[in-house]
Amino acid sequence: MLPGLTVHETIKFAADLRMSRDATETERVDACDAILSELGLSHVRDVLVGGAMRRGVSGGERKRLAVGVELVTRPALLLLDEPTSGLDAAAALSLVKVLLALARRGQTVVAAIHQPRTTIFDAFDHLVLMSKGRVVFEGSPGGCVPHLERSGVGALPPRTNPADFLMDVIAADEKLGEEYRTLPAAWARAVEKGAKTGSRSGAAAAAAAAAAAAATMTTTTTTEDVAITMRRAPSARALSTLSRIEQGPTLVRQLVVLTRREDKCRRGANLTTVNAAQSLAMAALTGLFWWQMPDDTDEHVMERFSILFFVIIAQSNNVVFACVNTFAKERQLMLREHAKGMYRPLPFFIAKTASDTVNTLCLPCLYATCVYWLVGLKRTAEGYFVFTAAFALCILVAQSLGLALSCAIPNLQVAMMVAPMLTLMLMILGGFYVNFSSMPSFIRWLSCSRRLDTRSPRWS
Repeated sequence: MLPGLTVHETIKFAADLRMSRDATETERVDACDAILSELGLSHVRDVLVGGAMRRGVSGGERKRLAVGVELVTRPALLLLDEPTSGLDAAAALSLVKVLLALARRGQTVVAAIHQPRTTIFDAFDHLVLMSKGRVVFEGSPGGCVPHLERSGVGALPPRTNPADFLMDVIAADEKLGEEYRTLPAAWARAVEKGAKTGSRSGAAAAAAAAAAAAATMTTTTTTEDVAITMRRAPSARALSTLSRIEQGPTLVRQLVVLTRREDKCRRGANLTTVNAAQSLAMAALTGLFWWQMPDDTDEHVMERFSILFFVIIAQSNNVVFACVNTFAKERQLMLREHAKGMYRPLPFFIAKTASDTVNTLCLPCLYATCVYWLVGLKRTAEGYFVFTAAFALCILVAQSLGLALSCAIPNLQVAMMVAPMLTLMLMILGGFYVNFSSMPSFIRWLSCSRRLDTRSPRWS
């Protein structure tokens, strides 16, 4: 979740991107209000989500908000991986009560719970215990401890949390090794006995065990987790939106929503102000060093080449590193939301580029404009506009290069190491340090990829 959005905005943007394109704005707003009311988040609807650098909602409210993002489409099945991890006992119980309320209303909820307290354990409707991919128990939570006691593991000690007892027993069984383990075999015998007697519970247990065994072909659960299933038959209300999920928002709507979301995320940030002050200060310093060069290209050609080279390289390198660092922080979010079918990559990158225009294009162009007139380059409208257009294109190429590096190299540290090497190569290929005629023929062709050709006379 994005820390710059409020609770309501997080749910609203999820609804805009995940609900059917046929849904009206009123339906989206009503769905968001209903989810906030269900999850008990109405009192913090206008509070920022927050993060490490910005104060926001509490940990329990953040967990409930994550559940709410998934509920905008009212899925038939809600899968949760350790939703109570990192929460205190009170917040964990509050979240489980919310999940139970969803189950009572027709939502099927499947969760892996880490070390549940007794009150949470007693709230489960259905329990599946697994050990190294094998079923140890499946059925009502109340029948778990008696089954294990009949298997010869000992009685439940007084004043002991049943969930702690279960994990201790399973961990001790795993230490015996595959050849000497008893719990999976004991459950298999119980299922077989129930199937032979034709009892209803035994047949149900056998079917559930077979389904769980098939699921474990691709999923392994550690003994630290207790797989919990809270099942209720999905109601007609929960399935009412399934027919509309097949058609998501159009590309244009994706672009509009993502652009608005990017703008909202920058709310309250003073990065643009700082960058503007930095650009003006750098322009003043640059103007002092190259102040009003004589209008004599033949005699002062090196000074003009050097200022052109410095202006473009200094600004484009900043853009490359900024784009690499910025996108790396949102990479996992984009991949996760894309996997959910919320949007396609193209609208995301266009919205990202558009939202970064002020910092990555407008401010560098402001710097270039100030420098152009301070150093006394070609004093004509044509020269200025040609210079500005070429400079803007170089900045856009630098922005694309930074995004490409961040996409190609998932590791931020590696990407930040590769970026200087690549930009240095492009600087050399610009023709300022080494003449193209002096380059070896087998490497001269790389000059086609340079970001700047200092030999162009129209800028100076």
